[in-house]
Amino acid sequence: MSMDPVAPVASRWSLPVRIGFRFSFAYLVLLGPGMLSLLPYIGEWVSETWSWPWERLARWVGDACFGVDATSRPTGSGDTWAAYVHEVCSLVLAAIATAVWSVIDRRRLAYPRLFDALRSLVRLVLGMTMLSYGLAKVSWTQFVFPDGETLMRPYGESTPMGILWNFMGYSFGYCLFTGLVECAGGLLLWWRRTTMLGALLVAAAMANVFVLNLCYDVPVKLLSLQLLLMAVWLLLPELRRLVDFFILHRPVAPRPLRAELGRRWLERARRPVKLVVLGWISYRLISDQIDIYNQYGGGAPRSPLQEIYQVERHAIDGVARPPLATDGTRWKRLTLDAFGGASVTYMDDRREAYAWAVDEEAGTITLTSFQDPPTPATVLRYTRPDPDHLELAADLGGQRHTWNVRVVPRSSFLLVSRGFHWHQEYPFNQ
Repeated sequence: MSMDPVAPVASRWSLPVRIGFRFSFAYLVLLGPGMLSLLPYIGEWVSETWSWPWERLARWVGDACFGVDATSRPTGSGDTWAAYVHEVCSLVLAAIATAVWSVIDRRRLAYPRLFDALRSLVRLVLGMTMLSYGLAKVSWTQFVFPDGETLMRPYGESTPMGILWNFMGYSFGYCLFTGLVECAGGLLLWWRRTTMLGALLVAAAMANVFVLNLCYDVPVKLLSLQLLLMAVWLLLPELRRLVDFFILHRPVAPRPLRAELGRRWLERARRPVKLVVLGWISYRLISDQIDIYNQYGGGAPRSPLQEIYQVERHAIDGVARPPLATDGTRWKRLTLDAFGGASVTYMDDRREAYAWAVDEEAGTITLTSFQDPPTPATVLRYTRPDPDHLELAADLGGQRHTWNVRVVPRSSFLLVSRGFHWHQEYPFNQ
């Protein structure tokens, strides 16, 4: 069974097929340029230039039609009002373009060349996106092993998204497996002969991702659905062949020789440009992941103070405060996490988040609050009598606070120490 996808070679398409193609062409062309930032030389310019009018249109439509603020902001969420309004605008404009196109070009019976060009755009965009997500999983940067405050937080205090992130981040092996599937699907899309196989892999992977995003409240539902539909769109021309092969067990009909020879000639003519573009995109994706790994992943520098600390003694002006569960001023735990995140947990389990920075020469740890309006930074002077303890001191509200804290070993957590076992007489499920 050949894996070389074929554009429809019939000289006449049915009216629903023509209308469906016009709509998908308009919609995908509107969607594609904004995702081409990795193209050599012009990619970032194309993406930024394309995004500029869309952001202004989305703000106007959001305010005038829906009464929402559709301003695009770097929030980390893909399901913002700006994203949904952008999607509505794309669908409406695609529908208008389809109607106008159908009237003006009503005598055209097929679009084989335009169809082939659109498939090339979709294969490039979808393959590039899948390779990017796959490399993020392979390098263990999209999901990281639970650490610090995550290990201390009660399970019931987790968000649905946090549960999924911890589930994925716990196992490098599973991240590697899912990442390799996404990378393989993305790479296979870049060659015509393997497009069907790549689209099948991507459709299976993205169906799983989309359902996870729905069920665990991950704000990438819109993008994952778009990627899934793009993979399904690539498979639509092959639907009859797939049904014949997998369901009816019929032999796959050979491709018309004329169409095959034409595509082979076109492929040879495009090959040098294609290799340059794909080589550049691969280089950018890999180099970006290396930078992310060294900055946020396993290659990031780890401070020797990055630990979980249990507060053994907290004194104010020399008077020790008893560890009462109702005391909202006595510290219970200090956590210095990776990526500059820190938290202070009080005896009543109230928690405050901070950014932290250490000055080893001055012997200080600076905690900067995320509150709005911002509060003055807390400067903790520290000494380390031994590797397992810290002595902290700071002036807060005109009072002298001192803390004696002890490192909580990560190996004391069952999630960290349990590990992998080939043999188990009984399930160990807690």
